Amino acid sequence: MSEPRPTPMSPEFYQTIGSRIAEVAPAGWVRVAVEYAQVAHVGQPSATVVLRDGTTAVLPRVPIDVIRALHQLRTASYEPGAGTWFDADVTVHADGRITADFNYDRPPRMQVDAGLMAADLERFPREPAATPAWLSALVGASRRWHGARWQFDLMAPDAPPVLAAAIDATTTAQGHAWAVSIQDHLRAQGHGVRAQTDQGEDGRGNPVTYEALIVEVGDGYMSVAFFRDLILWTVDVAAADCDGETFQVTARAVLAAIETVSGWSLAPAAASSDERMLLGRA
Repeated sequence: MSEPRPTPMSPEFYQTIGSRIAEVAPAGWVRVAVEYAQVAHVGQPSATVVLRDGTTAVLPRVPIDVIRALHQLRTASYEPGAGTWFDADVTVHADGRITADFNYDRPPRMQVDAGLMAADLERFPREPAATPAWLSALVGASRRWHGARWQFDLMAPDAPPVLAAAIDATTTAQGHAWAVSIQDHLRAQGHGVRAQTDQGEDGRGNPVTYEALIVEVGDGYMSVAFFRDLILWTVDVAAADCDGETFQVTARAVLAAIETVSGWSLAPAAASSDERMLLGRA
């Protein structure tokens, strides 16, 4: 494993892990080796018990309290700029001793993709000098900018999960007030925004006029339309229109302005993992 680092394994952590493992260990146990790997929100626990006769067996489950303690320990172990560990090896002995070893710098034992590792690095940032080459290469691959294309519905927290098939594109007085306020928020941050109207239909198919904001993103743009039942956020920005950092800054500012002004939000399940990463919601 990597060079040892101080890890804030408090007596409470030891007590929780030791007592819970002792409760589920079989008769005649000598020690239990707990292996726990975590990247971002995904954890992978396992435990092997050694019996008095020298035989070994896999524990059928790791107690949830042990998993929760290790998850909390990983967060507590974070050092700003230096990161936190990926793997924990904790051995509980029948005589009450507990030993622990942590991997801060080698690839984790569990299989992870570039997006998950990038989300972990965003949660626990590292300075370049503290970032292993394998981690830089993996995250760098996930952050290559290929453009973005989506159409998201933002709705009130108490809105039904599925809207009626006929969406009413009429702009309400409330929608107009939100459009003005969101435009002011974005302009105050230096983003180029212009208001316009467009043609749509009401729920019965009659032509109506609705309001929209056009937000500049380099040489591209995104639109935010204000309908009666939802705010429709449309993005179609090519990689050649702007760099990835410019897009991220603009997209996150737009989403934050919409949520701050209206209280309407984007359902987490509506976005893919790559889209959530661009929006800082991974």
